[in-house]
Amino acid sequence: MYGLERSKLHNKCVAIFVASKLKGMLISMGLELKNKYSANVIFIAKDVNVKNVILRHIPDHKNIKVLSEIECMNFNDKDILIQALEIEKKYGVNLAFLMSLDRALGQGYLFNAEKVPDIKRSSLNHLDKLRYLICQFRRIEESLDNVDILISEFTDGYRSVISKNNNILSLSLVLARYGNRYLWSDNDYQTSTPYIERVKYYLSSNISIDQSESNINYVPHNMGEGRLSVRNFNYFRSIKQSIGIIYNDTKIWIRGNYAKDSYHLYGWVPSRFRAIHNYNYVNKIGVDLNNIKKYKVIYFTLHIEPEVSLLYFSPEFSNTIEAVTWLSKSIPSDVMIVLKEHPFSYGVRSIEYYKKINKIGNICWSKPEIDSKTWIEKSNAIATITGTVGTEGVYYEKPVISFGKHQVINMLPSVFYVKNYEDTKNAVKKIFDNTIKDDTLSLSKSICHNALFDSSFEMSNYQNIHASEELQPEFSLIAIKNLLD
Repeated sequence: MYGLERSKLHNKCVAIFVASKLKGMLISMGLELKNKYSANVIFIAKDVNVKNVILRHIPDHKNIKVLSEIECMNFNDKDILIQALEIEKKYGVNLAFLMSLDRALGQGYLFNAEKVPDIKRSSLNHLDKLRYLICQFRRIEESLDNVDILISEFTDGYRSVISKNNNILSLSLVLARYGNRYLWSDNDYQTSTPYIERVKYYLSSNISIDQSESNINYVPHNMGEGRLSVRNFNYFRSIKQSIGIIYNDTKIWIRGNYAKDSYHLYGWVPSRFRAIHNYNYVNKIGVDLNNIKKYKVIYFTLHIEPEVSLLYFSPEFSNTIEAVTWLSKSIPSDVMIVLKEHPFSYGVRSIEYYKKINKIGNICWSKPEIDSKTWIEKSNAIATITGTVGTEGVYYEKPVISFGKHQVINMLPSVFYVKNYEDTKNAVKKIFDNTIKDDTLSLSKSICHNALFDSSFEMSNYQNIHASEELQPEFSLIAIKNLLD
């Protein structure tokens, strides 16, 4: 896989980038590659705290680079523009584009999450934002010097463009969006070349695919389950969470460790109470299946914002309001769009956001307690930007309208990738003119299932060690074996 050979790893310099999550897992991977395959392993720690975790497990390891400690030279305003243009020319990327991917520098792009607490560096002027980006580039350039392979929890814009420019294979271990299966991603969009190639293979080959496999059922993964319960949106819980935020922020501030470019002190407290208000409002105006049984349904789930699922995985298009507006103007009179809010996002939108969308006649909000499976089964089509619901829709044999350019499911015959209003209108017409036949839906399901299983592997309970700082030799062994096999 990825052209890696066990016998040649001893000639490779492998960098393990360790940040806030999966510390124990990533350190274990580095140890596995160093001890078993004789790779030249270096660790890149986000900050000194991460470095200390690495040294706790590997006290004699000499090659640890701390990103925050790499010096970044001072330069005047004139030099900022010169260096910014040099980086843009060298890497073929506009720095403004990279700003839009950053949840802080790009807060001005968050039109659908206007109540997210301010991050200090979001208010920097243009030159100071460029200064920050240049500094990040220089630090990562130095840390990746002479590296052949980079392994991290997930890539970011800086590491991605530098890796591509220097022919560094950048890999991350990501959910396959099916049960406990995972895959090695080698791109910016949490997909993988092997997965894409298997889909192409099944689409183009004459291989017989059993389209009658009624036993193929979608198995949801466990990340985020249980957050839809009413008990999670009450004042007792919000007060408890707020006390925790105040305590932790105060402790960090007293110790002098409060980052200059972090969220403002206690910035997340208001969102904990706003979430209750928003939840209750959506529950009041929301519909269930009985309320709209006279209509056909397009089901659309909203994303967590701000989050990489939109900012990073769909940089070309991330505006939820624009997407639902295109849909609204495209559907026949007997079709209703059902929107379902993500439980993590009730606190980052204003009540006016829900009210405004609710004024559109053919769009309604789902009651929070109704799960996605119920709506998918009821729906005539699914719409999403980058959400897991798109893959679920394929498994449930529903036509899918995809606004995200980089979803692998876009290649399937029952999925319509739309880039504008005209595309959306044409996709809706084909769906409700019944041009999508059952055998097409069944074929898409079979191709997606087979390709996914061919390119992923099982790691039960892996999600439970996401925040762990302890070594994970068992999971590391499975992951590295599947990377090399």
